[in-house]
Amino acid sequence: MTDENKALGLNALQPAPGSKKTRRRVGRGRGSKLGKTAGRGHKGQNSRSGGGVPAWFEGGQMPIHMRLPKFGFSSRIGRVTAEVRLGELNRIEGETVNLNSLIAAGVVRRDMLRARIVLSGAVERRFRIEEGDSLAVTRGARAAIEAAGGEVVEAPVFVRSKPKKPAAQADQTAEPSVPEGACEAPPETAAAASIEGTDDQAEAAVSAEAKESEAAEAEAAAVEAADQTETAESAESEEAAAEAKEPEAAETEAAVVEAADQTETAESAESEEAVAEATEPEATEVKTADAAPQAEATAGAEPENVAVEQASDESDGSAESGKEGR
Repeated sequence: MTDENKALGLNALQPAPGSKKTRRRVGRGRGSKLGKTAGRGHKGQNSRSGGGVPAWFEGGQMPIHMRLPKFGFSSRIGRVTAEVRLGELNRIEGETVNLNSLIAAGVVRRDMLRARIVLSGAVERRFRIEEGDSLAVTRGARAAIEAAGGEVVEAPVFVRSKPKKPAAQADQTAEPSVPEGACEAPPETAAAASIEGTDDQAEAAVSAEAKESEAAEAEAAAVEAADQTETAESAESEEAAAEAKEPEAAETEAAVVEAADQTETAESAESEEAVAEATEPEATEVKTADAAPQAEATAGAEPENVAVEQASDESDGSAESGKEGR
């Protein structure tokens, strides 16, 4: 029985010829050409385990990724902004288009925070685009949507909805029991009621946000008025304190001036006394110096006078003795 006549089964499956190659086994002797050094050669960086250099290494010189100039930038907003083509809007169920509906239809990933509709493709029906912070529309896309009968309106405050459960989990959830005797509402009535409830919830959310904004504005106005009142009161208190301190400052200044005058008078008197005390010893020394020569002169003159008197007495005595001899 040839291979062509074999019945095709799991036991007959095998890979195509040439698709599998025998793994290279190194270090199995010289006969394999990859023994001993296993094809790595002797020594060196490439022969070591964990050795070698990365592909971009250029031997230590400046690598090319550092030699080339850099330009441009990566927008952080662009990382969380999705681009939606006009043709992708046809996948959305219903006419309202916002970020939640785009995520629910699988057009935009769940981790995106913004989306932008661009002119690419064509719309097959009318849509109501809610443009806002989370959804933008280019000029060409706006013209195409309006030409198809749609409209682009300004969206209310966007609230990111929680991701819905998959359909399998939704089917497993228990349906609410209906009491006996109560008739179930028709599907059309239930859908209308759900739409009305959604609209009421949206209006309630918008009104609540408006009330919160009004309360915040009123609170801010009250805080500003309180700040102005405190500023005025602080200014008045500062003026009153300044007026009360003016007489005290004048009295303090007069006392300081009077004390300074008294200090100057006392210092001048002390300086005069010090000068007088310093000049008294000098005058005494001068007088003593003047009196010493006079005393010496007087002391020297007295012996001379005595000698003169003695000489005159002797001359007188000799004269008298001569007269007597005659």
